[in-house]
Amino acid sequence: MFGFGRSSEEEDRNRNQNGHSTAVQIDEDAPPAYTPEASKPHFDSHSEHPSQGSHRDNHARDASDRDESDPLLGSGSRRPYWVGYFYVCVIPEDAKIVTFNQTIDPSQYTNLFFHLDRGITGDVIITQSRDRAEQNIQILVTTKASTAEMLQHIASSFDFEPRSLRAESKFFMDMESSDLKRALSKNCTWIEVDVILPYRLGSIDSLEIQSTFKGGVQIRMDQVSITDKLIVKAKEGDVTLKDTKIGKELNLVADGGRVEARGVTIDKVVRINARREVDLELDSKSSSLDVKVSSAEYAQVVLMRSYWGHIALKSYFDPPELVTRQCCFYTRKSNDRSLEGYFSITGFEPWGLPKVEIKGDYSARLEVRG
Repeated sequence: MFGFGRSSEEEDRNRNQNGHSTAVQIDEDAPPAYTPEASKPHFDSHSEHPSQGSHRDNHARDASDRDESDPLLGSGSRRPYWVGYFYVCVIPEDAKIVTFNQTIDPSQYTNLFFHLDRGITGDVIITQSRDRAEQNIQILVTTKASTAEMLQHIASSFDFEPRSLRAESKFFMDMESSDLKRALSKNCTWIEVDVILPYRLGSIDSLEIQSTFKGGVQIRMDQVSITDKLIVKAKEGDVTLKDTKIGKELNLVADGGRVEARGVTIDKVVRINARREVDLELDSKSSSLDVKVSSAEYAQVVLMRSYWGHIALKSYFDPPELVTRQCCFYTRKSNDRSLEGYFSITGFEPWGLPKVEIKGDYSARLEVRG
């Protein structure tokens, strides 16, 4: 459903050539509104925005207008134009692109933290190197903005803590908060952070990613496991996880987007909360499994193995749904909004764990394939 990283050199060239558009709320003091479709770097700034149509004829403003009175808005910036009830900020096709990279020695730093701060729109993409000889973690960063002035304010910092084996990478707008608020009313930025793990790395202790403005997170690392915890928090954007092994804790939060996690192997705690859909495919045979999934729309969990433990499904629109060919399910509560019970070979209710709790405002679905 979702793509991962850079698929080819040709895609990279196309991405750099195309413009980038971001929707901005009418309130000039508010930051741009994010939608995954409108904020991808390969969005063609000359094409029709998905939400345009007749609104464009009625509300479009001349994108060639310039504001030379405020340096924060850029002396040569293109004003955002109206689409319905939104501004659309445009990153020109010929905008300057700044790239840089950083390396981390995984033998010294096994706890990785990446933070995209307010004002930074973009994606964090975690993948594995195809070069089996590569030994370091590579961080490749690509940035651009709607004006040269905004681009100059994109900053980064890399902090290394040898005692805790922690490497922290931050990307932020180097501006006062009041100036940033004003600048974002007319402008936008884009950043892509590609983190490439060595193919032969084996494992890291923990991985934490926070995107506090707009942008998604994509993780795919089938050859590298996480022994402790994986934590991802995205304020506006989707979280995508594939073929990942986690030891103790998986915590995914998408306050404004969806979560898709497939081929996930974990032994203990799973916590997922999303504004939109949640689609979780879990492979676990642990008796300590503790899963809680919540969505303001649709929530689905698929267990790939046999499961013997508690379940609790809750939904406010469609009735909760349990799909299984496995025997021995005992119902404790069942109505149009809730389904509770447990799987047990002996017929006795298991104590404590394992348990799976799913809450979806529109629908909640559990499938046991074992």
